[in-house]
Amino acid sequence: MTILSARTRWLRLLTVGAFAVVLSASECPLDDNTPGGGGGTPTTPTATTLAVVAGNNQTGTVGSVLTNPLVVQVNDQSSNAMAGVLVTFAVSTGGGAVGTASAATGSDGRASTTWTLGTIAGDHDVSATVTGISTPAVFNATATAEPAVSVSLVSGNGQNGFPSTALSNPIVIKVSDQHGNGVAGDTVDFWVVTGGGSIAPSATTDASGNAQATWTLGPAIGANTATASSGSLTGSPIALTANATTLSVTAVSPDPLVEGATATITGTGFDLVPGNNTVTVDGATATVTNVASATSMTITVPSFDCRPERAVDVMVSVSGFNDTYADHPVKPMSQLTLTVGEQTIIENPTDFCMQFAASATGGDEYLIGVGSVSEISSQQMPFTMASVSGVSAAPPAMLPRPSRSTASSPRIVDVQQAALEQRQAAAEAEIRAYEREYLDPRTNPSIRYPRGRAMGDPLMAASAMAPADTLGHQRTFRVPGASCSQYTEIDATVQKVGTSGIWYTDDANPTADPLTQADIDTASDLFDDFILPFDTTFFGAPSDIDANSKIVIVLTKEVNATGAAGFVYSGDLLPQSSCAYSDVGEIFYGYVPDPAQEFGQAYSRSNVTNFLPVLIAHELTHNIQISRRTVVLPGGAFPASWIAEGQATFAEEVVGH
Repeated sequence: MTILSARTRWLRLLTVGAFAVVLSASECPLDDNTPGGGGGTPTTPTATTLAVVAGNNQTGTVGSVLTNPLVVQVNDQSSNAMAGVLVTFAVSTGGGAVGTASAATGSDGRASTTWTLGTIAGDHDVSATVTGISTPAVFNATATAEPAVSVSLVSGNGQNGFPSTALSNPIVIKVSDQHGNGVAGDTVDFWVVTGGGSIAPSATTDASGNAQATWTLGPAIGANTATASSGSLTGSPIALTANATTLSVTAVSPDPLVEGATATITGTGFDLVPGNNTVTVDGATATVTNVASATSMTITVPSFDCRPERAVDVMVSVSGFNDTYADHPVKPMSQLTLTVGEQTIIENPTDFCMQFAASATGGDEYLIGVGSVSEISSQQMPFTMASVSGVSAAPPAMLPRPSRSTASSPRIVDVQQAALEQRQAAAEAEIRAYEREYLDPRTNPSIRYPRGRAMGDPLMAASAMAPADTLGHQRTFRVPGASCSQYTEIDATVQKVGTSGIWYTDDANPTADPLTQADIDTASDLFDDFILPFDTTFFGAPSDIDANSKIVIVLTKEVNATGAAGFVYSGDLLPQSSCAYSDVGEIFYGYVPDPAQEFGQAYSRSNVTNFLPVLIAHELTHNIQISRRTVVLPGGAFPASWIAEGQATFAEEVVGH
C-alpha cells in the first residue's frame, strides 16, 4: 500500500516486500486562486463602494477655494482599496468649480480634488461618481456672503395711511455683498425727515440680509418722508415717502340707491375737484357731479343691464387711497307692478327686461308667456329666458350694518390669513385627489361603504349604537395622515354638545391663549343656527353612520402640524378594516390657537374664531357630497375637484352672507 499526501512533490522509496514507505517529502504550492487549494477560477476585483473620506460639510466665503480637499475612497467587493479607478467630480448645486474634474485612485484607493465655491450664498454640493457604482458620494458646503458693499429698498415705500397711524407694511431694506447675497448682522439706520411721526432708529439684518422698521405717520395730512442708510455703503441713503390721508366713507344715501338717480356720499378726505374722485357702485363707475366739501359729494348712480334689486359695495378712490362702504342696497329705476289677475303685453324688445319689486308678504307668482309675431303657424321663433333673484332693499334685521366712524382704522391685508388659505387650498387638493384615486368605489370596487340613512331621518335604525358623546366624555381619535394607513392618535374631551354638533378639544392642545368655553359656545350656536341649516338646504343632509344625529368637531393641534386649518376625510365613513385611520363617523378636524408656534404656524385665538365658521361650512359640504353618494344614495361617483371645491366655496358664500 502506498500512502501519498496531496502536498507531496517527490518521494524516495524503500521497497520492502509489497510496501512503499515514505522516507521524506517536500510540499507543493497550493493553487493561488482557490482558498484551501485544489485549483479554481480566479475572482477579478471590482469597484463596489465609493465613500466620502474628507472635505465634507465645510464653510467658506462665496467664490473662495475651500481649505480642505475633497477625498473619496474606492473599495472592491472584499473591502480592499482599489488603485487606478477613475473618479469623476462635478458641481451639482451652487455653482463654482472643482479643481480636477476626474482623478484616478492611488494605491490607497483614494482620489481627491479641490473645490471653489460659487457666488451664491447658501448650500452647495459636489458629487463624486464611479462607473458601475450607482450611488454617488456627495459633498456639502455652506457658502457665506462676502462683506457688505451696497444697500437697497426691498418694499414698503410709497404707502398711503392714516395720520398718526402705523403704515400697513413695514419698510424693508436689504444689505448685500458684491454678488447680491444678503449680509446678516449689518445695521440699517432709519430716521424721519418731514411730516413728523416716528420710525425705529435702527434694525439689524436677518439671515437674508433684510432689516425692517415700522413707520408711524405724523398727525398732518400730506406727504411724509424718511431715509434709510447703512454707513457708507453704495445706495445710502435711501429716500422713503408716504402719504397721510383721512379718506373714509361713513354714509351713503338714499337707502336704497336708485339706478340713474342722484346719491350723496358722506365721509372725509374727498378732493374738492370732482374729477379727482373716483366712485364705483357694484364695480361700475359713477359720475361725480359735485363735491360740496371734503366731507360730502353727490354722484349719479350708474345704470345696469337688467340687474335685480340687491346689496352692493360703494367705493371711493382719491389720489391712490380708497375706502369702501359695503352692502348698500340698490334697485332699478323702475319695476313692473301688477295686481292679482292683471296682465300686460310687452312688444318692444328694449322692455324685455322685467324687474319685479319684492313683495312685503312674499309668495307672489307671475305667469310669463312668449308668443311669435308671425301669422304663419309653421314658423318658429327661438327665444331664451333667464331669471336672477334679487334681495329686499331693506337689510335683514338679524344682520345690522356696523356703524362707521371717521376715526376708523386703515384696512390692512391679513398676509398670515392669505398664506393660511393658500395652504388650506393645497391640502384640500391633495385630500380630494387621494379620495378619488383610492376611496371611490367606482375606481376601487373593493371599497365598501356602509349603507345608512341621512342625518335627521326619522327612520334611522333604532339598533344603531351611538358613542357616549356627552359633556366631559373622553375619546381617542385617529387624526388622518397622508393615507388610510397613516394617522396620529389623540385623546380629546367633549366641551360642548349642541343641537347639531359635538365639540371635542385635544387634551394636549397648546395652553397659550386657548379657545375659551365662550368661544366654543358661540361657534356651536353658529353651527346649529346657520351653518348646518344652510348647507343642508342647498346640498342635502349628510349621513349619520355613528347614529348620534350630529357632526363631531375635533379641534386639535395635529391639524396645525399639517399647515392646513381643517379638513374632513371620506375614510371616516368606512370601517377601520377598510381604512385604518377611520373614526367611523361624520367628523371635522380643525386647527387651534398656537401663538407660540409649538406645532407649526403662529395662530391667535381671534384668527381661529373668525375663520372656523367659514371653514366648517366649506368642509361640511365635502362630507355631504361624499356621504350622500356612498352611504345615503349609494352608487354616485366622487365629484371632480372643480365641482367639489366650487360647491364648498358656494357654501362659504351662503353662510357668510
